[in-house]
Formats: sequence, C-alpha cells, structure tokens
Amino acid sequence: MCEICGAEHDWFAAGVPDSATGRLRAHSGLARAANALVANGVRVDVDPVSCGLRVKGAGGRTLSATGLTSMLSGIGRLLHQPLALVPHCRTIGRMDWALRLPVPLDWAIFGIWLGSLCMAYPEDVIAATGLVKAPAGSVAVAVRNGSIKAALTKDSEESYLRFTTAHLLPSAVRSSLSGTVLKVTTKAQLCVKNPQ
Repeated sequence: MCEICGAEHDWFAAGVPDSATGRLRAHSGLARAANALVANGVRVDVDPVSCGLRVKGAGGRTLSATGLTSMLSGIGRLLHQPLALVPHCRTIGRMDWALRLPVPLDWAIFGIWLGSLCMAYPEDVIAATGLVKAPAGSVAVAVRNGSIKAALTKDSEESYLRFTTAHLLPSAVRSSLSGTVLKVTTKAQLCVKNPQ
C-alpha cells in the first residue's frame, strides 16, 4: 500500500468537531461524498485500523490518505489528472464575484467541491474569502492562488464565498455547486450576490 504525504494544512478539519468521533464521522462523510462524486472505478473507504482513508483504483492500487487534501491528491493520482468538478471555461481577465451558500450544507461534499476546484485550477482561483457553516461551527475560509486555509470563527448565520478568478466562468462554478453541494442539501436555495 502506498502512502500519501499528510503534511499539508488540513483546512477541512477546521470545520470538524475536535474528537475521535468527530474525525471518524468526517472521514466517513468524505468517503461517502467521494464515492458519490467520483467515477472511473475509484473508491474511497475508511481504514478500520487507522481510521484514515483508503483510495482504491480500478486496478487494485490503494493509497492511504490522512484527510481531504491527501484524499484528493490520491484520487488525482489514480485518475492521472486532478478531479475537476467544474469545467474550465475560458474568460477574459479577472472577475470578482460571490456566492451565498446554503445553510445547512453537507460539509464533506462542499470540502470535496472547493478542494477539487482549487487543485484543478490553482492559477485560476486567484483568491476567495468567506464564511461557511460546518459541523463544528462557522469556518472562515481563505484561498490564495489555489491554496486553502480555514479556521473556526465567531458563529454566523451567513454562509458565502467571494471569489477573484481568471478563466473560470462564475456560471460554470455556480452550476457545479448546484450539481454537487445543493444536490444533497435539503431545502437549499443558492442566492448569488455581488461583492460589496
């Protein structure tokens, strides 16, 4: 079994309750979400011994992952390209725009969606900031050149992201969000608003 380096900042863990049960529930959620979103014979499950994640390819190759980022890296290795849930649509120049996110939302599906967006297009997701409701509370998210950082913050009823992108159509990103995050979120409405 191959190991995936787990030294990266695990931004997804900021929204997970800090307990063994919370981490196990988060890994189970990531496995469920990945299996719902990824095809081509790639499967993810929770390792019963380490409570980490195992990413399995159609040919039997298995990679161990410690969290969301290493799981997405493993999926990318087995697919031979980063997981891209948003189509790459050429646009001219930079664009500033925003999304109001549904409350509640599925933190695992959202994590895979945002993580895959930033991994697939690190130069095109120039920046993003926002607040996202997660199981542990409100999480302040900051993206810079595709790299994501997150931390628990003062609880808020709002959930939104403000983006600066290049070569990504906001409509394509919104459509991808609707087809993934909103598909499994009950009674959700996606309200788009412009940054103030």
